Amino acid sequence: MNDVYVLLLFTALAGIDCLIGGTRLLFSLPAYGVLALGGILSLFPAFRNKAAPNPACLLSILLLSTYLLIRNWYSPIPYLARPDFFMILGSLSMYLLVAFYVTTPHDRLLLVSGLLLLAALEVFAGLTQFARGNEFMLFGFIRAPMGTRASGMFISPNHFAGFLEVAGILGVSVTVWGRWPLWAKIVTGYLSLGCYVGVAISGSRGGYLSVTFSILVFTLLSLGVVGHNDRRNFGKAAAAAVLVIALFLGGAVFFMTRSPSLSQRLSRLFAKEVRFYNWQAALAQFRVAPVFGTGAGTHLIYGRLFRNPHLQTDPVHAHGDYLELLAEYGAAGAACMVLFLWNHIACGLNAAQRLAKRFAGRGALSNQLALTLGALSSVGAYLMHSVFDFNLHIPGNALLLAFVFGILANPVVETGDVRSARSWTEFARFALPILGITIAVLGLPKLRGEYYAEQSRVALRNGKFQDSIALATKGLVFEKQNPDLYFYVGEANRALANAMTGDWPRFLFFDSAVNAYKAARKLLPEDEKILVGLAQSLDGLQEYDAADEAYRTAVSWDPDLAVIHTFYGDGLKTAGRAAEAAEQYRQAAEMGSQPHFEEPKAPGRL
Repeated sequence: MNDVYVLLLFTALAGIDCLIGGTRLLFSLPAYGVLALGGILSLFPAFRNKAAPNPACLLSILLLSTYLLIRNWYSPIPYLARPDFFMILGSLSMYLLVAFYVTTPHDRLLLVSGLLLLAALEVFAGLTQFARGNEFMLFGFIRAPMGTRASGMFISPNHFAGFLEVAGILGVSVTVWGRWPLWAKIVTGYLSLGCYVGVAISGSRGGYLSVTFSILVFTLLSLGVVGHNDRRNFGKAAAAAVLVIALFLGGAVFFMTRSPSLSQRLSRLFAKEVRFYNWQAALAQFRVAPVFGTGAGTHLIYGRLFRNPHLQTDPVHAHGDYLELLAEYGAAGAACMVLFLWNHIACGLNAAQRLAKRFAGRGALSNQLALTLGALSSVGAYLMHSVFDFNLHIPGNALLLAFVFGILANPVVETGDVRSARSWTEFARFALPILGITIAVLGLPKLRGEYYAEQSRVALRNGKFQDSIALATKGLVFEKQNPDLYFYVGEANRALANAMTGDWPRFLFFDSAVNAYKAARKLLPEDEKILVGLAQSLDGLQEYDAADEAYRTAVSWDPDLAVIHTFYGDGLKTAGRAAEAAEQYRQAAEMGSQPHFEEPKAPGRL
């Protein structure tokens, strides 16, 4: 029956990664649904197992996830908190399934093998993007222009690197320490090398640093195992390890400098950049509510409020998992995370020491040891990468790390050597069916609304405004708490109004747009896109006082975004307030925008 669990876990991981890492709820909910099925199956005796994870690890994950879910539930903007809510449920399901049920080295190595094959598919897509400099993606997706930087099946090169750095180091550990046939080790070695090629062409500087750090962690752990079992050859092993790392890193730098784009990324490895501005905004957000945070998803709002004028891109995330956790969940959330990491790393290190002793007679080669060292090194990769990027806010990568931590929570399990769960941990396994039912009841019904929202967004992007309105309207039949559905209706109506020549048709479309924006604003009152769209539609209706209020509110929530001041200037000029418009243009120019005045022709300009 464990094969069923392995199939379910791989289906969830592969499915979510093939769907742009699950970065929209539509593409992550199906994977959570697969994990929910696994949780519900654990109710049946045929699918039960006697393995028990480490009690301290289990307690820390339950404490962390319980706090995050409660804080998420009471976050001020439910729609912004929703992706985190389901991601926590899905990640906890993955973790508990691995820790309680997918416990044998055979089953876990099957999953690692699947991850390496999935990584090969990711790298194929990435090499195509890198070689052609185009926006090629599998399964019909379209990514934003990135030049030759590879992103595979993800929408960001940083998230692509975040997946490959974990798959790569797991493959390296199995190649070095696993008890596999030579031909299998050769295959895993090549696949692991392919992962690092993928990281290289991603141009992710956080990926470069995390790969280097994970390899150093793996080397130190491996030398510890060698020193414990064969002290006489420790010096030779250390020298060989230093030589291999030097050749690997030197070769990587040499080949990367052959590419102008990768060479440029390398030269800016430690350069000061916009991430510092993201971090400053996150720290300012943390000071608003230092104990319990401002709530899940609220960095979108506070990142704009505290933006540095030098940062004109939308700060959806803080470009650092630690700071975003601190800002949104407060010091309480950070403390729970520290406890979680401490217990799992300690459990992994203790297991590695015991496994090294157990298998000393056969050269310490062990599939369990390979998995444990690979998992610890994967955590090392993310300890570094999470400083610079937000991979743990990408559902696909969050599930991948849940798999890794599940290994560390129950690392020493072998056929005939299973710990019996007779303590309170026996009852913890019943969290799985509860999670599965919760995902099924709260999450899966939202799929239809999310589907129509995504279809409406794509139609809007492609200029099919009537289709966009029709699709969003269908979505509102199933989901009335999604502000995006109302926003797309507003944007499409505003675009149609701008295309009209007669006063009466323009009035009708602008009026429909205003009503849609107002409905969206009730659900997400601080969103600048909604406010600016509302203001521009009110300008179209010549309701200049109401438009002025909407512009002012947008500026109050994002005072240092140049384009908002430009739009506000356009609105003031339409209202005949030329002097005030000139002041808004001046402020926009100071932030790097060029003053202009034109009637908006298409939506989505923010």
